[in-house]
Amino acid sequence: MKRVTLIGVLIGAAALMTACGQSQSTGITQPISASTAQVQTVQTEETDLAAETAEEGMTAGNMVGAENTAAGGTAAPADSVQTLYPTASGDLQQDKDTYYRVKAELDAIDIEISNLEAAYRVGSLDDQSFQSQRAALREQERELDIQEDMLENVVERYYYQTMEIPQGDIQALLDQLSQVDRQKNDQESQERQLKMQYRNGEISREDFVNAMQDSISLEEELDVKEEMLEDSLERLGWDD
Repeated sequence: MKRVTLIGVLIGAAALMTACGQSQSTGITQPISASTAQVQTVQTEETDLAAETAEEGMTAGNMVGAENTAAGGTAAPADSVQTLYPTASGDLQQDKDTYYRVKAELDAIDIEISNLEAAYRVGSLDDQSFQSQRAALREQERELDIQEDMLENVVERYYYQTMEIPQGDIQALLDQLSQVDRQKNDQESQERQLKMQYRNGEISREDFVNAMQDSISLEEELDVKEEMLEDSLERLGWDD
């Protein structure tokens, strides 16, 4: 009787150990499975994010190409449109060149938006393409406006620091002012012609920007000369 009881105890103990082993095995397996699922989820999210980023980059590139085509003329490289210019560098000559380039780019974008709107009005551009391309051009315009504001005072200060104050009597100063007015009229006429050529697709975007950069440089210089001449005339008591 005692022998039977001992065997029963041993059998019961074995069963208890087996149950505990299964319970421990299950307890370990579940956290590992959960961790694996979490890793797979993170990897999936990272893959989706990379795919979305790549897709956005391709979309932006396509939009730029479409904008240049809608603007008329030879399509410009995408980077020439999307360039973000630095703020004032401390090098006055470099800041001047950057300022003129920014203003020329703004003139180009203004024409491109105008051509885009014209294409939309005549039905050669669908609504979705028109809205997306115009939004991209407006964003570039805002970025360039910021750069222009940052550099404008630097360039103006450069001219006032480097240009000589006009000298002479009232008549001599009036003659100089008249000459500046003639130069400004010629410059404005050339600028209008450049804009018309680009609007009609007769010149490339890069040629337009380069030519406008030179024209704007002359315009800024003539504006400062005009202001300085008027200031000198006022000091002499002249009143127009």
